[in-house]
Amino acid sequence: MAPRISVIVPVYKVERYLDTCVQSIFAQTYTDFELILVDDGSPDCCGDLCDAYAKEDARVRVIHKENGGLSSARNVGLEICIGEYVAFVDSDDWLAPSYLERLLIGIEEPGVDISVCGYIPVDEEGAEVAASLNLVPKFYTPAQAIETVLYERDFDTSAHMKLYKRSLFSDMRFTEGILFEDFDVLYRLFARCERIYYIGACLYFYRIRSGSIMTSEFSSAKLELVAIAKRILDFVDADFPEIHSAAVYRYVVSVLATLRGLVLSNEQDKEEIQRMVSEVRAYKREFLADPNASDHKKISLRCASLGAGAFRCMSRMRG
Repeated sequence: MAPRISVIVPVYKVERYLDTCVQSIFAQTYTDFELILVDDGSPDCCGDLCDAYAKEDARVRVIHKENGGLSSARNVGLEICIGEYVAFVDSDDWLAPSYLERLLIGIEEPGVDISVCGYIPVDEEGAEVAASLNLVPKFYTPAQAIETVLYERDFDTSAHMKLYKRSLFSDMRFTEGILFEDFDVLYRLFARCERIYYIGACLYFYRIRSGSIMTSEFSSAKLELVAIAKRILDFVDADFPEIHSAAVYRYVVSVLATLRGLVLSNEQDKEEIQRMVSEVRAYKREFLADPNASDHKKISLRCASLGAGAFRCMSRMRG
């Protein structure tokens, strides 16, 4: 009999953290799951650790593959998983014991296709570094859920911290070879739902590592953030025009973040910098009129619209 839930964990260079992650999954109060560990060509001992977990617990399935990145590892897991529901967990994070149980209760509410929980940010040693997000349970329509992540409220664009009906992935996979793969896929998953349910509890411990992709120095690959945000803006305008302002907000914020990386980079791309400045100017009026945009971000936009030099000075002052 197939397990109710498939938990997919990509594994790469996490010897120090993997046991904490896996043991937190073994300790779940809901036990009818399969754990798929995808060894993404990890050069350390992670592959051997994964095989040891499989010998320890029959619910563990291990896939060893050549390194292809996070999206590739998740996609391999999606190809072989058999649960009615799917959860993604990063191998340097860990779960509260009731994580699967609470999300399962949430997704079994009528019409719910994705259940979502909040998270607790922790540092490399596991100490909490920030307050939790909103703890009020709430149902969302697809438009409301997309608007929520675009405005960075309640829950974010991460693939983890969520339980999905596996059928949502019937013909959808994570885009390989890009950063921000979660941002690229989540809005499309939300659009397929009848309802999304935020359960109002923080049950996922998200480890912020200094050497991770998201905290590393700016690289040209991060220009993909703007391209994804523009695709979302086009998607929203076509299918959910009522949340156009939220899509503009996230697009401009993405442009500003990318522009900041560009102007502070040691290898500046003047053509890309000018393109980012032009995009800021094109959406300046709409962004400044949005009551959901903070004063801080509006100041950043005004400064960027003056040109790269002014924005560089401001960025250096703020560190």
